[in-house]
Amino acid sequence: MKTPYLKSNNSYQSYFNRYYLALIPLIFYGLYKNIILNYQKASFIYLLKPLLLIIIGLGIGLLVEYLYQKFYLKKPFKEYNRFIPLYSLIICMVMPMDCNYLLLTLILFVAICFCKFFKLDTKVNVISLLLLILIVSLNLFNLNAYASNYETNLSLSYLNIFMGRSIGGTFTTSNFWCLVSFIILTTTPVYKKDIPFYIIITSIILMVIYSLISYDYNLWQLFLSGFTIFGAVFIAPQTLTSSYTKKGKIIYSVLIALLNFILMVFLHIYYGIFIAIFLVSLGNKIFDRKFVI
Repeated sequence: MKTPYLKSNNSYQSYFNRYYLALIPLIFYGLYKNIILNYQKASFIYLLKPLLLIIIGLGIGLLVEYLYQKFYLKKPFKEYNRFIPLYSLIICMVMPMDCNYLLLTLILFVAICFCKFFKLDTKVNVISLLLLILIVSLNLFNLNAYASNYETNLSLSYLNIFMGRSIGGTFTTSNFWCLVSFIILTTTPVYKKDIPFYIIITSIILMVIYSLISYDYNLWQLFLSGFTIFGAVFIAPQTLTSSYTKKGKIIYSVLIALLNFILMVFLHIYYGIFIAIFLVSLGNKIFDRKFVI
């Protein structure tokens, strides 16, 4: 698979190795927060849920890729598309511990199969699309609770929230470790580090202006819940469906930050970053055609 940013097998392999490496700090923090901090309050089965999310994420991605190559391409499963397991893992990291795991598995499997066989991963940001499908589906059945029964969420300072003590996805609440992951990703040339940087900076500017005008600082808790930073670092720069020209990346990033901000302010949608990424990714090729440098 070749893209403007993946020009050789070495850069392709390096891209994925670095991506998985960058996910490790968030995975370890999620395991620490949801297992070690809760081991005296929760049952043994409950403590296995974070690990189960990781297994489901990687397992479904590999299964879909195997079925695609075995029955659709009719060739041995030797060299597989590493995008799909990575996408599936990231999606499961965003899920809450108290979601319905059977429904999660079924919906994710069907949705990834649909995206894979219709090659949607080259047309739209498929991670954000799959996340929206899952969030809406689980909410329809009232089976998607981000507030864990064992999670401390009383009298948290902004520093506590920034470090990850807030309610959110199982592995996405820590903005601190997400920024560490961002630093890791910037060490590979194929990662579009401009996009997360512009999204985060634009979001902070909008938040500061809003706070100074409205004197309402509660929105910062929503912004620091982890979804915005995680989405900016791991989802928005998706290689195939994000802008690659210099000015195109600025427009792409600013529009994502602006739309996410509007969704947070007026609709109080904590996962607005996924909606913003999905909608803006539909026009990334337009941005690049207008700015060829």
